[in-house]
Amino acid sequence: MGCGASLAVPFEQQVTFGQVCHVDKAHTGQVNSLCFGGRNGEIFATAGFDGHVKVYKTEEGTEISCCSGHAKSVDIVRFMPNGVLLVSASRDDTARMWDYKTGQSLAVLDGHTQRIVALTISAQGKYIATGSIDSTVRLYSGKNGAFHTSLVGHKQGIKHVVFRSDETRVLTSSRDQTLRLWDPENGDCLAEFVGHKSIVSGCEFSPDGSLIVSSSLDKTVKIWYADSGTLKMTLPGHDSWVDWAFFNTIGSRIISIAEDYSIKSWDPDNGRQTSVMEGHESYVEGFGLMSDSIHLITGSQDRSLRAWHTGTGDLVGLKMLPKEVSAVEVRNDGYRVVVGDIAGNIFVFASALPSLSRDEMEEVSLEREKLATELVAAMTTN
Repeated sequence: MGCGASLAVPFEQQVTFGQVCHVDKAHTGQVNSLCFGGRNGEIFATAGFDGHVKVYKTEEGTEISCCSGHAKSVDIVRFMPNGVLLVSASRDDTARMWDYKTGQSLAVLDGHTQRIVALTISAQGKYIATGSIDSTVRLYSGKNGAFHTSLVGHKQGIKHVVFRSDETRVLTSSRDQTLRLWDPENGDCLAEFVGHKSIVSGCEFSPDGSLIVSSSLDKTVKIWYADSGTLKMTLPGHDSWVDWAFFNTIGSRIISIAEDYSIKSWDPDNGRQTSVMEGHESYVEGFGLMSDSIHLITGSQDRSLRAWHTGTGDLVGLKMLPKEVSAVEVRNDGYRVVVGDIAGNIFVFASALPSLSRDEMEEVSLEREKLATELVAAMTTN
C-alpha cells in the first residue's frame, strides 16, 4: 500500500491527524530528536543538526528558549521526569543539562572520547546514562549532572541504553553482538547476553522487568530472561536489519520495526507473529504507541505519518508531509504528535483515538490487571 493509499477501515476506526501548529525552519538542517515535557506535555523540545536545542509551547508553537553551547549536531534530547530540566547529547562527545526556561547550561556531562549515540534517563530521574562509540556507558547524577560511574566491558561501540523501571538495573546493547545487564549503583556487570550474529541495534525491558527484547542487524528479534541472561526464544521473519523492538505498555505484544520497511507484532508468550504492518516505502525514523497500547504511530523518510492497529495490522491513519520525516514523538496521552523533518520544520498534530471494540477493551483491561499483579509480585520479591 503506497503513500497515496486510502484507508480501508470505517471512519470510526480511524486515527485522524489535525494540524495544531507549524514551526517553519526551527533548525538550520535536520530535526534529529523531539520530546514532550512539562506537567502534561504542554511544551516540547527539539534537537537539531545546527547544534541547538529549542523549546516550544505545544499548542501555539511559540519558542520559549534556545539552548546553545554544543559545538556540533545535537542528536538526542530528553526531559528529566520533573519536566523542568533538559538533557541533550551531541556529536561533540558531550551531553549537557539545561534549564529550559532560561536556556542556561547547568552542567556539561563529559568524559567520552567519541560520539555519544545513546542517552536515557531513569524513571525517577536518579541517573542519566550516555552510551558512546568509544564502547563505554557513563552514568551521571540526575540532580546535578555529576559523574557517578562507568560501565566498561563491551568490546565495540554502544547502540542503546535503557533502565529498568525500578532504577536498579541498566541494560546495554552493542556493536559487539551482545547485551549486558549492569548494577547502576556500582557499575558491576551482572549478565551478558550472547546469541545475536550481528550488531544489536536495540534492547528494552518488559513492563514488569522480567523479560528483555533485543533487535539486531542479523534480521532477528530475541526474547531473554532478564535475571539469568538466558534466551527464551528467537523471532525470525524480517527480510532486513531490525532497527527496533519493544514491548507495548501492558506487555501483551512486542513490536519490531525493520529496514525492509515492515512492522511486525509478536506474542511474547509463544513467539507467534500476530500481525504485519506494511505500506511505508522508506525507512521509519520515529514512532510511538498511543495510550491504548493498541495503536502505533510511525513517521518515515517516505514523507508519511501513519497510524496502525497493531492487532490487525490495518493502516488506520495517514498524513502526508512536505519533506522526509526525521523525528516523531507521541505524547503520553496519545492526543498530540510532534513531527520534525529534514529541512528543520516542525509540525504538531492532534491525534484522535478511534473507538475500541468491547473485546479490545476487555483485553487491555485484563492485560493491565495482569501487569499490576506482576509488578506487585516483583516489588515483594525485591
